[in-house]
Amino acid sequence: MKRINHLLFAMFIVILGVLSGNPGLAQTIGNYTAYPPFMNQTVPPLVMLVMDKDHRQFLRAYNDITDLDGDGTLDTTYKDTIAYDGYFDWTKCYTYVAANNRFEPAASGSGANGHYCAGQWSGNFLNWATMARIDVLRKVLYGGHRIVDTATTTVLSRTLLPQDAHSWAKAYTGTDIAQLTPVAWPSITFCNTNTLGTQTSSLVMIANGNYPYAASTENKQCVYQQNTSSTSPYGPAFVPTYTYNTDVLVCVPAMLEATCQTYTDTLGVNHYKPVGLMQSMGLDRNGTATTTDDIIHMKFALISGSYGAHTSGGVLRSNVVDVNSEIDPATGMIAATSQIIANLDRFKILQYSRPAQPHNFKRRVPIVAC
Repeated sequence: MKRINHLLFAMFIVILGVLSGNPGLAQTIGNYTAYPPFMNQTVPPLVMLVMDKDHRQFLRAYNDITDLDGDGTLDTTYKDTIAYDGYFDWTKCYTYVAANNRFEPAASGSGANGHYCAGQWSGNFLNWATMARIDVLRKVLYGGHRIVDTATTTVLSRTLLPQDAHSWAKAYTGTDIAQLTPVAWPSITFCNTNTLGTQTSSLVMIANGNYPYAASTENKQCVYQQNTSSTSPYGPAFVPTYTYNTDVLVCVPAMLEATCQTYTDTLGVNHYKPVGLMQSMGLDRNGTATTTDDIIHMKFALISGSYGAHTSGGVLRSNVVDVNSEIDPATGMIAATSQIIANLDRFKILQYSRPAQPHNFKRRVPIVAC
């Protein structure tokens, strides 16, 4: 009996070896997965976006105390070998067009890393100096906050900043300032803030000098170079040479960024708009203005925190929708039916007052102004 059992076992091993060596009988994932007969396997995944209301979203994106490139050393200032993401294209050079109150792309960058722009503003340098965390989030998610959004023009705008500790200053003393900016100063300081509650664009104040504490002073920020007194005036005045809107023209047909997508309307006219993960991963338009041939890869919904409904876990800002509810499929403009993008664009810090005296601040919290 033992001999028969051994023989049967040996035959089983031989047969198994033959089967495993046959490519036609190779195992696939289909051998291990099964779908119920009533389930449609083409149903796209549903993604719930959960947005908190942490005021730290409005702080500077690049805090200069992080090892961004993983080389084991903290990157405490601008480093040209790093590509800083943001509303500016890190491979382009910009000029500030005063007539339009915005930065506009002018040329491609040069130098070993493609970031140098003699006589113009480096997009990479501007991203390091001016971007807030929420700007990078908006850029990655849906292309950025559009302050101008027409069929022919798109302008992205940095988030509004109260003139308190959410403002920040970036000082740079590198020897390549003349290759990154149109000035040849020995040092340069960017102070980012808003000075009036009625302003619709965020400001960057650019000064000749090294003033890293210009946004760490008593009372309002970007007013003094640093604190030298506990009473007014609190220190020497911070006097910018330039005060610019932190707005940038994007998706210019002759200078398209890598994140620009082409939309073709029913007349065959092309429109170019910045996109993020929602557009690029949400659906495939197949290059047409109609939605009948769209392939929906993913749907999205949005929930955010709420001070009024905090015990309920937040507020549902948008039910599950596909990207066609957020973006006009013909022009790429933000659709009138948008809920996800429209609500994320409304996140800002409210209830901030600009007092005449320090320490006289009202409660200020980041809330969704819906």
